[in-house]
Amino acid sequence: MPKILFRVQGMVAVLERTRNPLLFIQCFYIRRFLAIARNEILGIYIMDLTLRKSWLRLSLCILLALILWHLPIPQGITPKAWHYLSIFITVIISFILAPFPMGAMVLVGLVTLTVTQTMTFEDALAGYGNKTVWLVVAAFLIAGAVRQTGLGRRLALMLVTLLGKSTLGLGYSLCGAELILGPVVPSNTARGGGILAPIMRSLAEALGSHPDKEPRRAGDYLALVGAHANLITSAMFLTGMAANPLVAQAAKDVFNVDFSWVTWALGVLIPGLVGLGLLPVFLYMLAKPTLVNAQAAQQKAREELKTMGPWTTGEKVMAITFVLLLGLWSTSGWHGMKATLVAWIGLCVLLLSGTQKWTDSKLHSITHFPLFLIR
Repeated sequence: MPKILFRVQGMVAVLERTRNPLLFIQCFYIRRFLAIARNEILGIYIMDLTLRKSWLRLSLCILLALILWHLPIPQGITPKAWHYLSIFITVIISFILAPFPMGAMVLVGLVTLTVTQTMTFEDALAGYGNKTVWLVVAAFLIAGAVRQTGLGRRLALMLVTLLGKSTLGLGYSLCGAELILGPVVPSNTARGGGILAPIMRSLAEALGSHPDKEPRRAGDYLALVGAHANLITSAMFLTGMAANPLVAQAAKDVFNVDFSWVTWALGVLIPGLVGLGLLPVFLYMLAKPTLVNAQAAQQKAREELKTMGPWTTGEKVMAITFVLLLGLWSTSGWHGMKATLVAWIGLCVLLLSGTQKWTDSKLHSITHFPLFLIR
């Protein structure tokens, strides 16, 4: 690409020598375009180079940690204490090499301590607050990545293109989107209002249904389905809404009942699926839309998908992380990792891959630290 720009620039220089006023004006605009293109390419190159340097520095930190971890342990020091020291020294060195921001490296160190069973997750976070609050915070940050990458929007539009031939099918597509996004978007407001509501309104308007003009054509029905499906999926998963982990913690404190992610999901799976399956039909009878054929909305979804273009790297990484989280949460009985640890593993994947920027997540902001200290 840079070679092409240089060749075009050379051709422009030749054309300018003709002293033709019209060609001179055209060359002026071509030069401006070349300058913009050159700056964009330079920015992409610098970003790629920075990410490569970050991974090289991170590799050095990992190599140091492995060397320290496997060194002979001095007499009088337990293996666990030596492993603590190895990871502590590595984190300090990472502050100097700075492969990623300081906060991100502390987070990676905490997760490493827990994954290697050097310490429990409760001990790792003893100075930061309750693990339930960390689950809520991690889930909110992952939800932000789902929204920023556009994965949630793409999944919802794909369901509309598959099921949206009729208004009833649109209702089921909204329920399906809620079911897919429910486990990893922990705020029912963010999921329903931030991701699905704009899509629902766009579809209704494509069918000629507006809040102030023919709302019963399709808009009323879609709004009712979206709102009630949001409440059902909020109750179906431990990470379905922010209050659920706090309820689980209260059950543990008061009744000594431990609600894991799997226990919660299995307990609500059947009634939740039945509710989602019957909801569109029930509301169709209760608030029947005057329009049955919804192919215009389906075409609108196809156009919006086309506008979004092919899957971006961020969407692919987010989708892989999505599957990783669901897999680890659903197999916690086998590997023993709690829901909180799994959520932070997912967040580390997003941070280290560049899908979620540390500055975007705002973990560095002092205004967010009180969340971490709630007990």
